[in-house]
Amino acid sequence: MNGDTLFDQTGNPRIGDKAASGTCDPSGPEDAVRLFEKASKLLHGTISGGVPDPEEAMACYLQAVAAGSVDAMIALGNLYEEKEDFERTYYWYLEAAAAGSPAGMLNVAWMYHAGCYVEQDYAKAKAYFTQLFDQNIKLAAFYLGLYAERGYGGPVDESGAVRYYTEGMKQGDPLCANNLGVMYCQGRGVKKDPAGGFRLFQEAYNLCKAGKADSSLCANLAQCYEKGYGTEKDLHHAFQLYREGAEQGCKACEEKAREAAKRIGGKEARS
Repeated sequence: MNGDTLFDQTGNPRIGDKAASGTCDPSGPEDAVRLFEKASKLLHGTISGGVPDPEEAMACYLQAVAAGSVDAMIALGNLYEEKEDFERTYYWYLEAAAAGSPAGMLNVAWMYHAGCYVEQDYAKAKAYFTQLFDQNIKLAAFYLGLYAERGYGGPVDESGAVRYYTEGMKQGDPLCANNLGVMYCQGRGVKKDPAGGFRLFQEAYNLCKAGKADSSLCANLAQCYEKGYGTEKDLHHAFQLYREGAEQGCKACEEKAREAAKRIGGKEARS
């Protein structure tokens, strides 16, 4: 959030669909499934006296890969990423992607997007995100919207960004709903519609109810209430949202919460 400028967009989240070791639904030959499950138990200490054994788990995941488990490739990528061994991280995610794993493709795409180990290459990342979009992976819609909006890996296409964000929002992605709200508020790629932007911010916030809303989303919704942008002014509600954003470490939200609290106090003192 930059001063009083409306509005902020959600930027570059880490891949949310990254498969965590032990949480995959293993499939494939019986030996591969058995080895994958054993490796997951070793990793979490459920068959080693309650003590995790990541080295033994890694050896077991390698056996699972040899037996045909693609999920074990993802698990190995996760483990090497935790060790910050990005060469092997990339290797295993790429192997999984080549085997058709959406989680593998997502992680390889993110590495190209962020320039993690590999040279940043928006065109390669976009190619992976496009494949994933065709498979209805909702985070792909977010990234393709971001790429179209900012001209990553191709020309700027704000109308295209609106289409991708809209598709992602329909799939229940709050990040897409938030960024689409910004497009409506600023009239980029779509007719300017502050009320529509506010409704989209509210939709995104509601989609986040199971967890915490992104601090940018809290700030956007708070600014709407503070300034009466697309809705009636409500300084108390704005304060609550700024405070929620501040709790996530947003310094700008923290400052805006203090300002709102002073204004609320002054109004109540005069009433």
